[in-house]
This record gives sequence, structure tokens and C-alpha cells, in this order.
Amino acid sequence: MSGRRSKVWLHFVRKDNGSAECNTCSKLISSKGGTTTNMTKHLRLHGIQIKECTVFNLFRQSPSASQPPSSSAVVPAQPTPSTPSAEPSQSESHTSQNLAQELSRVAKEWGIQDKIAACVTDNASNIVKAVNDILKWNHVRCFAHLLNLTVRSSVHQTEIQALILKVKSIAEYVRRSTVASAKLREMQLQMGQVQLRMKQDVATRWNSTYFMMQRAIEIKEPLVSTMALLNPLLPALTPEEWDITKEVCDILKPFEEVTVEMSSERFVTGSKAILMARGLQRIVAHRQRNPSTHEPVKGMVNFLAADLEKRFGQIERPVPARVNPFTLAAKGKMTVEKREERHRKVTAFVVKRLHPFSEVEAPTFRDMLFTLNPNYTPPTRDYLTNHLIPSWYEIEKSNIITELSEVSHVALTSDGWTSIAQDHYLTVTAHYLVEGKMRQKVLQTKAVYKAQAGIVIAEEIADVLTDFGIFDKIVAVTVDNAANMDVAIHRLQFVKLGCFAHTLNLAAQILYSLAIMSQWITKIRALVVWIKRSSMAKTVLTILSKTH
Repeated sequence: MSGRRSKVWLHFVRKDNGSAECNTCSKLISSKGGTTTNMTKHLRLHGIQIKECTVFNLFRQSPSASQPPSSSAVVPAQPTPSTPSAEPSQSESHTSQNLAQELSRVAKEWGIQDKIAACVTDNASNIVKAVNDILKWNHVRCFAHLLNLTVRSSVHQTEIQALILKVKSIAEYVRRSTVASAKLREMQLQMGQVQLRMKQDVATRWNSTYFMMQRAIEIKEPLVSTMALLNPLLPALTPEEWDITKEVCDILKPFEEVTVEMSSERFVTGSKAILMARGLQRIVAHRQRNPSTHEPVKGMVNFLAADLEKRFGQIERPVPARVNPFTLAAKGKMTVEKREERHRKVTAFVVKRLHPFSEVEAPTFRDMLFTLNPNYTPPTRDYLTNHLIPSWYEIEKSNIITELSEVSHVALTSDGWTSIAQDHYLTVTAHYLVEGKMRQKVLQTKAVYKAQAGIVIAEEIADVLTDFGIFDKIVAVTVDNAANMDVAIHRLQFVKLGCFAHTLNLAAQILYSLAIMSQWITKIRALVVWIKRSSMAKTVLTILSKTH
């Protein structure tokens, strides 16, 4: 289990080909990239629930106080996680809706959904929309990220970028070549300098570019000598370009210091934002008043001044709080109880009307709900599939077990069927009386991956009955006339009742197979097909049926 913390792995064995083998059915499930989503969905086919959802807990029924549950109804509790999973789902695209759903889930998990004063994020449009437009939280743009955008844009000017590429090519050569690295250390020793390695930049961090250029300045003399001795074909910096490099580093140094200061995690840095922004603007303004003799540097300074004004010019302007007692009442912020109530209604709509799970992400469906209540965000397909429906199932199952614990006799019906995907399922339904009224409950429709032999079917039915605590209460089982069902019921030592409708159907099939009956059926079938295919025939038939 090393390196695999998810409890899903309690039910699987990792294979070398990026898959996992189910301990229950030995089926191989893809686990490439470390994802456990496919395995979690597969476990639901075996009635194993990993994550716990509390939306449907109010539907849970308690046993009757006047009659304690019978001993046969006691079922060992299936182990479940004691705390909600902290692993975010990575199977969905990073849309604003999905990000908002995940942020809301995390806030609810830690019990702070009604205490959010502000949310600091980067400037990506999807996360900004998620926080601002969907969650309606106070959004604060990350100061360090804004600064990063400003500096990265300033150094991407043509002349400056060409200079950075030259320094980068030298850094890459020295770092990759053991000969060049050794020669550089040798030259540093000869010149009496400290042995320093060449640094290389990272595309996503502007300050790494600053560190690379700064290190090139620090070891300029031994670096120039090393490159002249080993690789004269590599593009070398001219004296003017070395001067520009030094000026660029001098300009970027305050930005790097401010980035480090504002990125601290040991204390609150929001109160420093105005001071730091105004300080950088003054430093840049001073360089504008004392311009460089190099045009690329002048262009860079002018760009920094303009971009700082664009991003931080209004930083001291007070922004009205998005959330206060008055705006909260005006917006009618939805409570957790109301949101869960609507989640239950949406789940019932999908399940009881047999809608596809993707219905909850259909634009027309979401538009309808937004029109009815703009403050309600319906669940995503993944949340519906992996949380709401399994949670509702577990509650309903618990209620049925409680109800069956107070019943003395139960009759069963069972049948097997094959889906379009050629997966075989076995359904078991219980029939019993409560206060003189007949009730029937589908106990389980379970995927069966073994051969459909009578022994296998007997084991599957026995597992279901044991799970619901009614094995000793069965008075009869109604099944079809298949041979494997006969073996299964005989093995379970239950009374078998052949399905009356199925037996009648077999008798009718024998009647239809007679030659004289087959002849008439063929003629009648041809007549029906002609009437259904002919629009004129259907019209005439409708008129004649009304007149007679």
C-alpha cells in the first residue's frame, strides 16, 4: 500500500500495465496516472461505497422502539471512511462550474462555508468567474501573480528577449556539459573567485530568469574565458549586451524582493500590498526620470510603468464589501439545508424519471433551475453519480433492513437478464406484508461476472439475503423455469414456485408452433405490418373504426 492512501486500494491489486485487478470479480480496471475514479465506479457494481454523503440522512428511519430488530436482521456494518476524502477529483475539466463546485465542497467539508471573507486566486478567467459570479465570494487577485504577469510581459520585448535567449543558451551548455562545468570551476579558481554554478531559468517563474542573468553577471569573467576556450561557435554577449544585462538585473531586483516578501506564509501580507505597489511605482518612475542610454532598457522601464499603473493604479480605491448583513439578505444566500433539499429533489427527478445522469449538466436544465432560483447551483454529473445517488441508495437500503427486521415472513422473486453491453445482472425482489398491506422492494440488481451456473446464482442470492438479514424468513421463491434457477433454489433449500406468467408463455409458444396456427399468424402479421406502414390504410382504418 506504499504510496497509495485511497481506501479504494483495499479492494484492488495493482498490476504492472497501469491497471488494477478487482478482488471481487478479478476484472482489470484502468488506474493510469494514479486515478481511482474508475475503480470507485466499479466498486458500486458490487455494492461497495467508498465516500460518504449526508444529503439524504434525514430520510434514514430508526427501528421501532416497541419491537427491537430480530437477530437475523443484524448485518455487519461495512467499513466506511471516518472523514470525507481530501483528494480532489481530477477527472473533470477545469471549467468555472467545476472549480466552484470543488471550492464549495472543500469549504463545506471544513465547516467554513458561511465564514468566507475573501478568496485569493490567480487571474485565470475560470477561477475568477467561479469565485465572483458563481460562489459570490469576495475575490482578491493574487498580488504576486499580478507582479509576475507584469515582469514577464516586460522582459518579452524583442531586444530583451533576444538577450535572455543568449544567456539561456550559455547556461544550458555549461550545465549540460561536464567539460564546460569543470573548465568554469577551473577558471574561477585561477581568478580567485568563489566557485559558483550557472543557473537556468524556468518558463513558469520570471524570477528564475532574473537569477540566471544575475549569476551570469557574477561570474562574467570566468564565464567569458570558458566559452572562448571551449565553444566559440555559441552566440556570445557583446560588451553592450553585458551592460544591458546588468541594468535589467538592477531593475528587476526590487520586483524579486517584493515577490519574496508578499509570498510569505508565516504572516499576513495583504496589508503590505499598497505599500509595495506604490514603492515599485516610485522606483520605476525614478528610472524614467533618469533614463538609460540603452533603448531596450528604456522601453522596458516605460512598459513596467504603464503596466504597474494598469494593474495597481486603483489599489487604494475602496471596494465595497461583496458580503455584509445587508447584501447577504438582499441576495438571499442559500443555506446548507435549502441547498441539500434541492439536491434531493434533483436526484429524485433523475432517478425516478429514469433520466440519464448527464441531464444535470444539460444547458437547458441548468438554465431552467437558474431561472427558478439564481442562488442554487445544481450538482454536477460526477457529484450526482459518485455521491448523491449512492448516498440515497445506502439510506434506502438501511430503511428496508429496518423494515424487514420487523417482518416474520418474506417471499422472493428473482430473475437474471443481460444488458445491451452484454453484462449479466441478477435481480432479487422481496414481497412481504406490513399491517395487512402487500409491499415489494427490489433488494438488489447486481452485476454477476461469473458463469451463470446454479451454484453461482445460489451464492449471489444468499449474499443478498444475508446482507438484508432475511435468509431465515424466506417462505417461497418465484423464478422462471430455467434449469440453473432450479439448481439454485434447490441448493438454497427454499420452496420454489414456477412463474405462472412464464409457464403460460411457454405453453402459448408451443401452441403457436403448430402448423395450422403458424399459417394464420403469418397472415395476420403481414396484414398488421401493411397497415402500420401504409398511412392511407391507417387513415381508412381509423375512419371505419369510428363508424362501427
